Amino acid sequence: MAIYNENNRKKYRKERFYGAYIHRLRKYYEVPQKDLAKILHISNSALSRMEFGKLNMDLDLFDHAIEYFEKYDPDYKFNRKPFYTFLEENDLSQKTIIPFVTHGGSTMAGTVETIRNLKPQANVKEDGLSLSRNDLPDSRNEILTWIDQQENEGA
Repeated sequence: MAIYNENNRKKYRKERFYGAYIHRLRKYYEVPQKDLAKILHISNSALSRMEFGKLNMDLDLFDHAIEYFEKYDPDYKFNRKPFYTFLEENDLSQKTIIPFVTHGGSTMAGTVETIRNLKPQANVKEDGLSLSRNDLPDSRNEILTWIDQQENEGA
C-alpha cells in the first residue's frame, strides 16, 4: 500500500490500496486467488502483484472485484465514495469549505485540490485541520481552538 514522499509530503497511492483491500476480502471469504483472477479476467500473477502492491489496480477492476464480493455475500456492502457523493449531490457554489480530516499518515493528501477541482465555484480554504488518528485522544482542545478561530474569521 505504498506511501511515498512527494515534495517532502507523504502521499498515499489508492491504486495500491485497492489490491491490498481485495487481498483481505479474498482471504476473509476464502476465495482462491486463481478463481478471483479468472472472474476479473486477469492472470493469477497480475492479481498477486496487485494484492502485494507491486502492480497498480485501477478503479474499474477494483469495482468489478467489489461487485463480485457483494454478490458472494449479500450482507457485504462497500461504501464506494461517500465524500465524492456528497460533493456531487450538493450545490456548494459560493459556499466556504473548510476541510477537517483525520488520517493514518496521509495528512490532507490532496483534499483541498480535489475539492477545488470538483467544486470550482466554492471557496475552499487551505488552512483546514488535519489530525493523525494517533493524536485524536488528546486533540479536543486543538479542535475547539481551531473551531473558535474559524468562527472569529467569519467562516
